[in-house]
Amino acid sequence: MQKTFERIRHFSACSVTADYISKFIDFYESINYNREQEKPVSSGYDKSVYLIGSSISSLKPFLLENNIPSNGVFIVQPAIRTQQLKNLYRDDEYFSEWASFFIALGTLTNYDKLDRIVFDIYKYLLAIGMNDSDILIRVSSDDDDLVNSCSKVIPRVKTEVNTRPNHYYKHQYGMDIYGIGGRNMDIALKDYRTKEYADTGTVVVIEKNGEPIAVEATFGLSAIIARLFGCRHTVQATPVSDFWECADYDSCRFADCISVVTHLEFEGIYPNSTKMPGRLLKKYIQGVIWYTKKFGIELSHVMNVFNDYYNAQYKPFGNTNDVLDNIEKHIKKVASNKP
Repeated sequence: MQKTFERIRHFSACSVTADYISKFIDFYESINYNREQEKPVSSGYDKSVYLIGSSISSLKPFLLENNIPSNGVFIVQPAIRTQQLKNLYRDDEYFSEWASFFIALGTLTNYDKLDRIVFDIYKYLLAIGMNDSDILIRVSSDDDDLVNSCSKVIPRVKTEVNTRPNHYYKHQYGMDIYGIGGRNMDIALKDYRTKEYADTGTVVVIEKNGEPIAVEATFGLSAIIARLFGCRHTVQATPVSDFWECADYDSCRFADCISVVTHLEFEGIYPNSTKMPGRLLKKYIQGVIWYTKKFGIELSHVMNVFNDYYNAQYKPFGNTNDVLDNIEKHIKKVASNKP
C-alpha cells in the first residue's frame, strides 16, 4: 500500500462540492423531479438506524405511504456511516477508501419508471463530464428487468453480468417487517488516477413481498468527485480536506473524525457513554484525541482546523461560537475521562 496519498488533480474540495451539488439539483429540477428537503443526520427520522446513512432513509415514507410523486423525487442528504469506526486505529496493511461522513445524492420513482430512471442517471453522468467509456454497469442475470432496461436504454454502456457474488446484487432497507427489500445493479465509474472502474452508485429495484414497487438511485458525492479528480480516499474529495492535508491513511482518518464531530455538534448532539447518537459522537471525538496525540500537535492547532472547516461549511446555518466552544469543551471532557 502506498504510504502517501495525493489528489492527482488539484482543486478546492469546498468549491467542487458546492458545484457538484448544484449540478445535481439543477439537473433533476430541469427534468421535473420533486425535491425533498434533507433531514438532520441524528434526527431519528429513519427508525432502523441511529444516524441517517443514505438518501433512502429520508425517502422511506414515500414507500410506506405509497405516495411517490409521479414524476419522481430527489434529495441531497448529509449522511454518516459508522462502519469505519472498527478500522479507526488499525496499524496494518488494511486500507478502505470510504469516509464516514458524505453527501448522498438520491432519487426515487415508481417502478414503472425504471427505464426513465436509468436513462436520467446516464444523462446526469454525461452532464458532469463522463463519457460512455467511463461508465460500467454491474448486474445479475437474475434481474431481467435491470438487464433489459440497460440494454434498451443505454446500449452503448459496457455491462458486466454475474461478475460478483450473489449477495452483491441484494439490498437491505431495515424494513423487513413491511416485506420491503431490493435487487440492485451497481454503477462503476472510471477512476482518473487508476483508469480502472470503481463502484460509485447503485440502482435498486425495491420490492414489497416480492413485487417491484419502486426504483431508487443513489450516489455518494465524494465518490463521484474522487473518481473524477483521482483521489485515493474519498475524504480527500470532501471539504474538510481543504483545511487538513490528507496525505496518508492516518491523516484521512483524522480528517474524517473532524468532519463527523463537526456535523454532529452542529446538530446539537452531546457525547455520552450510553445513548446513540451521542455515544457514536464520543467515539469520533476519541479518534480526534488519539490522532492529535499520535501526530504530536496541540489542541489549539486542531481547533484552528475545526474553526476553518466550520466557518466554510456551516457558519451560514448556525451559531459559530456555540458550536466551536462545544467542540473544544467536549474534546477536553472526553480526554479527561470525565463522565
